[in-house]
Amino acid sequence: MLVKCVCSNCAHSYLGDDAMGALSCPRCGVSNESSRNPSDIPDAPGGASLGGYDAYDEYAYEEGMFAPQTPPPMLVNSERFARGLVFGGLATGLVGVGIAGALTAIRFSIPAVMALVLALVAGAMCRYGFGGRCARRTKGRAVVAVSVALVLGFAGTFVGAWVVERYTGDRAEVTRDDLDRGLRALTSEQNRVGDEGTRLLLSSRIREVKRLQGLSDPALEDYLWEQEAQIKHGLLGYAKLRATRGPILRMGANSNPVELAMWPTLAILGAEFLIALFVAARGVLPR
Repeated sequence: MLVKCVCSNCAHSYLGDDAMGALSCPRCGVSNESSRNPSDIPDAPGGASLGGYDAYDEYAYEEGMFAPQTPPPMLVNSERFARGLVFGGLATGLVGVGIAGALTAIRFSIPAVMALVLALVAGAMCRYGFGGRCARRTKGRAVVAVSVALVLGFAGTFVGAWVVERYTGDRAEVTRDDLDRGLRALTSEQNRVGDEGTRLLLSSRIREVKRLQGLSDPALEDYLWEQEAQIKHGLLGYAKLRATRGPILRMGANSNPVELAMWPTLAILGAEFLIALFVAARGVLPR
C-alpha cells in the first residue's frame, strides 16, 4: 500500500510502499520505517529546533498539496532569509546596472520593461536563496527579501544609466564654449572696474571658471546634474532628475525623449515598483 512518508534525515516528502518494505527516501537513501509517525522524527515538536521553528513543522505544511516531485515549501528562518537577501540583492542589483547601462547606451526606454526583468531575477534568486518557495507562515519575510532586492535593482538602474551618461553625454563641449565666453567677459570687466571689492568678487568667479575648465567631460556632466538637481553629488543629482523628470519613453538616439512633470513621473516609477513587487512575490510565495 502506498503511504505518504516524511524522511527522518532530510525531511523529504515521498510515497512509499509499506507492503514491499520500500520506505527508503529517494533523496538521501535513509530507511524510514517510522517516518509516518511524526513523534519519531528527531526534531519533532518538543525536541531540538532551529531558528525558532521545529524541524518537523517546517515540512508539515498545508495538507492536500502533497507533490512527490516538488520540493516542499520552506520556512524562511534567519539563515535562509539572509541567503535570500544576499543572492537576490546582489543578482538584481548587478542585472539592474547592466541592463540600464545597455539601454541608456542605445537611448531606449519603455515603462515597466526593466521592472519586469528585475522582478523575474529577484523572485528567482530569492527563491534560490530560500531553498524553495516559502511556507505560508513566513510569507512576510519572503516579501521583505524580494522588496529589498528590488530596491537594490532599481538603485542599480540609476547607477548603470549614470555611468553611461557621464561618458556619452553631449553637453560638455557646449559648456566649455560657454565657460570660455564667460571667462573673457569676466576678465574684461575686471580690467575696467576700479572698486577693490568688486575686483575681488570677479577674481573669485574667474578662479571658479578656470576650475571648471580643468574638469574632464564626465566631471562636467556631473556638475551640470548637480546644478539642475541642487544636490552636491553627481550620482544623487542624476538619480533625482531621472526619478522626477524621466525620460519616460525613449525609442532611439534620433528620437525625442518623452519627459513629464514631477508627480506623473513619480507615479509611473511607483507603479513600476509595485508591479515588479507583485511579480517577484509570486516567485517566492507558495503556489
